Order: sequence, then structure tokens, then C-alpha cells
Amino acid sequence: MAALEIRTAKERERLFQEVWDEPAETAAKRYGVSGAALAKRCTKLEIPRPQRGYWAKKAAGKQVPMPPPLPPINKSLSRHVRGYAIQWTNTDGMSDELLVDGGPLHLLNHESIETLTGYISELVVEGQLRSPETVALAVMQSLAEAREMR
Repeated sequence: MAALEIRTAKERERLFQEVWDEPAETAAKRYGVSGAALAKRCTKLEIPRPQRGYWAKKAAGKQVPMPPPLPPINKSLSRHVRGYAIQWTNTDGMSDELLVDGGPLHLLNHESIETLTGYISELVVEGQLRSPETVALAVMQSLAEAREMR
């Protein structure tokens, strides 16, 4: 995750965990940004951060407050963070035959398949759809192309 490109709910949760597990400057260096840039991004994504002095108190062995819960993604935040992302399985060690002929969803990870299945199951189609696999595959290809263009 370079330059704080937080796009999914899972990445937002990971950043929340990171800002409570280590000082902001440490996390910021990993992302290649300043501590101020990290703080701005956390504010934009509604990620609560430790108060000033938190890390000094913790280093001194003093009691520090527990992290507050991460606020849910609201309507305004949903412009910046999506609750889903298409994720691919690790293809290392897969044969060429399996990569080519493994079926329409075999390269997606389990979580992505469940997410897509959930969305597709909520679709309402009037009349009869002759080959839903073709439609689902076209939607997945469009999503992948759109993601590559970002």
C-alpha cells in the first residue's frame, strides 16, 4: 500500500490498527509520507488517532487509554472507502492448464467470490436470463478494467 492509497474497508481497518500499534511517524515512513500527511488522511477517513503524549506515556509504562472503536463507514465516507475489492488468489505454483481452464471464478480469492455472490444474489432480473455466467463474467471484467484504470 504505497502513498496511503486506502480504498477498501479492510485497508482502513489496517491503518486504524497501525496508528494505534505504533507512533504515527513510524507508520508514515512505511507509507512514504510525513506524519502530518498521515494525520490528514486519518482525519479524512474518520480514523481516530492517539492523543498527543500517548506514546511517551506508553513508553514510560504509564496507563494509556484503549483505542476507541473505528466508526462505521457512513454515506460521506463511502466516496473514499469501498466495502469491497476484487482480490485474486496467489497463482504461484498453478499449472498453465489450471490458469487457463480453471473456470470463471477460480482466480478470485474466497472473500471476493463471497462478496460477488452476495451482490449477484440480490440482483433482480425480469424475465429469464439465459446464461448468467456470461453476464457475471462481463461484470467482473468491467470491474477489473475500471480498477486498472485508477
